[in-house]
Amino acid sequence: MLESLQESFAAMVILGLVTGVAFGFTLQRGRFCMNTAFRDILLTKDFTTFQAYILALLISIVGVNLLVDFGLIESEIKPFNWLANAIGGYLFGIGIVFAGGCGSGTWYRVGEGLVGSMVVVLGFAISAMAASIGKLDSIRKYLRQEDFTIQINDQAPTLYGLIGANKWIVIAVIAAALGIWLIRAQRPSHQKGWTWPVTGAVIGLLIVFGWWSSSLVGKAEGITLASTTVSLLSYPTVGVPKPNWGMFMLIGIPLGAFVSARLLGEAKLRGPSEPSRYLKQFGGGLLMGFAAMQSGGCNINQGLTNLSMLSLGSLEVILFIILGNWTMVWFLFLRD
Repeated sequence: MLESLQESFAAMVILGLVTGVAFGFTLQRGRFCMNTAFRDILLTKDFTTFQAYILALLISIVGVNLLVDFGLIESEIKPFNWLANAIGGYLFGIGIVFAGGCGSGTWYRVGEGLVGSMVVVLGFAISAMAASIGKLDSIRKYLRQEDFTIQINDQAPTLYGLIGANKWIVIAVIAAALGIWLIRAQRPSHQKGWTWPVTGAVIGLLIVFGWWSSSLVGKAEGITLASTTVSLLSYPTVGVPKPNWGMFMLIGIPLGAFVSARLLGEAKLRGPSEPSRYLKQFGGGLLMGFAAMQSGGCNINQGLTNLSMLSLGSLEVILFIILGNWTMVWFLFLRD
């Protein structure tokens, strides 16, 4: 049965779309954007969206590692390209401030009808394609060469591998620490849409579901936005790669966000009041796309999907994304 699913184009389309629509609906309904999550900590001392992120990460860590241990998916640990991760993560963090949204925040706002976010996606797709299969690919290859790659016992390092402890002991410690912090965290207030606990829980479950559903129709890849954005642009232009689960997942995100926004009466085509904002957002998108190709993924791919396997490289990327975000927030809003 599994082999027939993997060979079924219809199953790939359906599972990809279902995952993407559910993810987009959740992103919009919970106003989930990691630019907001990281920015608000520094700018307004508000941890609301960050709490949703931490809850999603906690659930995905437990769920994805259960999938691995039960043999439902194979462990996919991102290489620890320390230089590429640091540079790419930092530049990505800067880019999301200019763009006004991270990878996931941008895609769900496309579904809401924000023209500025569509401009960000355009810039992201152009630079990501140039940095992965175009003229800028040499930069990526240089930064990700073996000289700048760290391994432990000839394997990509994990958090539990680094300290030499049993995986589930490390997960238990992480779960206890994060769980205590979340229990003591700010209580959700009344708001239009979902509260942070609901948003975080559903996103975490969808990260787990994404790993599993993609494995049913091909290689387990989970929810990723950077590489799939490149695929979505390169397929109609140069004919590669062939249609895959990730492409249809990505198409589903703005569709799901549109459904959510429509139900809330928020779906409306609109753009920034200042035309110069388009240029700023396009530049942010260009920087995000280039940076994501250096670091091996965007905030969702590295900050949730791959970090759920406790990849040390993914942890480095998300920390540098936060650092880049805070650098630009300070420069634009706080230095005076």
